[in-house]
Amino acid sequence: IIMRMLASSSAQQQGLAPLGESHTSAHTVVARRASMRTAAAWCLLLPSAAAFAPAPPPDSRRRALTTRSAGAGELLAEVRDLARLRPTRDDIVRLSDACDAGDGALRFLRRRKRYGLLAELLKRDAAAYADVAGWLHGACGVGRDQLPNLERVPLAAAPPPAVDDLVPDCTLTNKTFAETPLDAFLLQFTRDRYAEHTPGPAFRSRQAGILGLLEEMRVLMLDERGTDAAQQDLVIRVLLDLMTPALPPFYRLFMGGLVPSAERGDPAWLVDLAARQSLRRPGERWLGGRGPPPYAPLLTSVVAPFVFGFLVGPGRVNRRGDGARGGLVVDKCKFLQESNCKGLCLHQCKRPAERLFDDLGVPLRVAPNFETQECQWSWGVAAPAPEADDAWPDNCLAGCANRKLLPAAGRRE
Repeated sequence: IIMRMLASSSAQQQGLAPLGESHTSAHTVVARRASMRTAAAWCLLLPSAAAFAPAPPPDSRRRALTTRSAGAGELLAEVRDLARLRPTRDDIVRLSDACDAGDGALRFLRRRKRYGLLAELLKRDAAAYADVAGWLHGACGVGRDQLPNLERVPLAAAPPPAVDDLVPDCTLTNKTFAETPLDAFLLQFTRDRYAEHTPGPAFRSRQAGILGLLEEMRVLMLDERGTDAAQQDLVIRVLLDLMTPALPPFYRLFMGGLVPSAERGDPAWLVDLAARQSLRRPGERWLGGRGPPPYAPLLTSVVAPFVFGFLVGPGRVNRRGDGARGGLVVDKCKFLQESNCKGLCLHQCKRPAERLFDDLGVPLRVAPNFETQECQWSWGVAAPAPEADDAWPDNCLAGCANRKLLPAAGRRE
């Protein structure tokens, strides 16, 4: 558009008609081409000249960040100033002071830079990141959706005091989850498979949706046949049914980087095909190394909200606990909100998901936050055992309805 405007203006100065009108003479064509070349030269030279504009002195950088307009040259100078910032507390705090000033383009650039600095700080020092992110959220009012990772980032308001060493309940308002026809179908399919494979009582709840599924899960948890391993194995079997027999072998091959193996349940024709291609030995990584391909965690985190959203609620892509790409955060976990039970969360959500993806070749760590009912999923990160995880609480949730039923059933959450 700029080229056409400049060319039209140049043509008018030479006594010619604008570019949109018809001309047949060779002189007009030559003049139009010359005008277009002139316009193209200006389009190239103006940004280049702006890039060499003198930088503001160091003591005026903060003032420039808060008062600069959004002209082309100013935006380029802003990008140059932002490139000088480093992932330190001082630079992040100074940048945060300016993130809400200026027009939309400047705010976007500054917030994206702050996000990148926080992610880099998370890679270098997780404890320092948690300190800075917690301060930004609590003291500066930065939204949790603007932070690259929410593990160990406390709420702005102080949590309620613990009672009898129990884990305090979430004090945030419950969220109402919209359920699409597809969600309803997937939930009913899950409940049917759960009832079909359960080793416990043949119980079907009259409640619909997630509430009915949780009631059926609770019955198994309180039954003597509902051991920790039995609960986890049942959920893994149901998840595999949801994935259909066709998806796991190809996910294991292309995302997990594992050579097809009969021991893992891959079809014989795929095992034979891999053997003919000389892709290492069955069960090994066909790219070598100890982990999945670099693209697998990120791609999985992008697809996962559409696959598991009917069980846990909406999620969004963020960074893993180590700052790398491949993270997903559920802002308000449907499963945790409706159950308010640490035992159900552990044995019928967290551990089955971790074990399933570990078998598929892409390690996963699921880190629920019982204070906020957020849940951080990190693909490509090995999950520690709950007893070795210092972020996993030892005691029950204060408001858990199952807490008093478990001892009567001879079980412990």
